[in-house]
Amino acid sequence: NKDEIINSNYFIDQNNINSYLKIFDFVKNNDLKLELYSNIYDRFSKNSKYLNDFGAFLLNINQINEAKIILESSLNNNDCEDSAIFYLASIYVNSNEIEKLKSLLIIIENKYLSESISTLSKEKFKILVEKISPILTSH
Repeated sequence: NKDEIINSNYFIDQNNINSYLKIFDFVKNNDLKLELYSNIYDRFSKNSKYLNDFGAFLLNINQINEAKIILESSLNNNDCEDSAIFYLASIYVNSNEIEKLKSLLIIIENKYLSESISTLSKEKFKILVEKISPILTSH
């Protein structure tokens, strides 16, 4: 029942948000899923996992500008998910937002230099930088 799911948003907190995000993945109705994500935005607007999942969902339903806003807000978090950076790089390349792509490259370089980043993430960022650098030098 849609009302039961929406009312359950009051039970979602920082301790169980990741479990609810996994449940959201199984919701097939995009209108309902959008409502679920939107209803908890105010409480989880600083939660990187939530922002990443919400942004990815918005991209999936072709709400590119909304996805960009959500994903960009996650960049302000220390624990910004790597995939948010990849999603934003794709958005910026497709919309020819070169200045934003340059800013994102600085974030990538700072993250790349971080001691806490995994070797796999470093490799992925290296590949991303190799792919977007020619775009930046041609402008």
